[in-house]
Amino acid sequence: MTLAIQFRLPLYLARPASGPQGPPGLSGTGLGDLIAANNLSDLQSIGAARSNLQVGGLNTANTWTGAQTFAAAGFTPNINAAGAIRLNGAFGGGLVLEDGAGRAGFYTTDLGTALVVALGSASGLIEAARFTTTSFRVNGFLAWHAGNHGAGSGLIADMLDGMHASAFAQLGIVNTFTQNLLFAIGGNRVIGMTATTVHDAANVGSLGLTINDGGGSAGVFVHNTRTGNLNSTDIRFVTAEGGISTATERMRVDKTGLIFTTSAGRLAARIAHTSEVSGLLTAAQANQHIDISGGITVPAGVFVAGDMISGYNATGSALTITAGAGLTLRLDGTATVGNRSVAQRKLFSIRFISPSEAIIVGAT
Repeated sequence: MTLAIQFRLPLYLARPASGPQGPPGLSGTGLGDLIAANNLSDLQSIGAARSNLQVGGLNTANTWTGAQTFAAAGFTPNINAAGAIRLNGAFGGGLVLEDGAGRAGFYTTDLGTALVVALGSASGLIEAARFTTTSFRVNGFLAWHAGNHGAGSGLIADMLDGMHASAFAQLGIVNTFTQNLLFAIGGNRVIGMTATTVHDAANVGSLGLTINDGGGSAGVFVHNTRTGNLNSTDIRFVTAEGGISTATERMRVDKTGLIFTTSAGRLAARIAHTSEVSGLLTAAQANQHIDISGGITVPAGVFVAGDMISGYNATGSALTITAGAGLTLRLDGTATVGNRSVAQRKLFSIRFISPSEAIIVGAT
């Protein structure tokens, strides 16, 4: 009889002292060791000599040395916390943005000057633009210099439209103009002059002021002529059609020798008219036509020599014209003086010889 005895013993694989070892895997990668690891401590025990992946060093690998290249399309670094990108080091350190031949950058010099540089292509419209406090050049030419504020700086900064400031008129002082002045403004404009004297000290014999339509065919002409010590002034209204109008009823010239000619046509005026007049006359009725509705009194010292009043008795009965105190009222063509009577519906006129004497026509 044969007795068979079986022993079942557990199978143990000795683990090498240096950590798990798996199949070789890819050459130099240590991939086999990663496959053989069965817990986190096994991963941590994989030596740097057997793998290019240093898992334990990822958390502390925050300093780069040597040139770094990010060759990924659309690479965008994001800074999501307060901070700054700093380029620290010796002079010449900087940040350059480059796209082919064109580039822009920021860098420092050995003097500690911070520069902004824009470099274009070889044909470049912008070859160099350096912003400093002492030089600013575009295409190699100096654009600003401390000497540019006056003559001799190379930049004609003291000229306006190529002319010196002395060529322009100044407010608040007397300006001398050697050429004609043309106010070329359209529409309704007002040019005001206060206490203005127009004169020509060097040529008083032919001074003239003309206001016309630009063609010289119409306007107002003022001309002064001197013969020896005698001055004469012409005021001419040269208009093809039209006339002279004033805000008041009369135009007075306080000089003798005022001549109106009719060589160019008629000279006519319409006398002012006032109706329903009675009682004491006033200076407003001088050189007017009045329709009287009652008796009137002609005062002394109100009217001047040459004033005339024409009247009409607009009633159906005779009315009395009374001479005021101090006034001599003479009946035309007689030696009779005193109060007069004007028949119904009758015209009459009063002409003043002086402020205290007048002649009445059309009365009895």
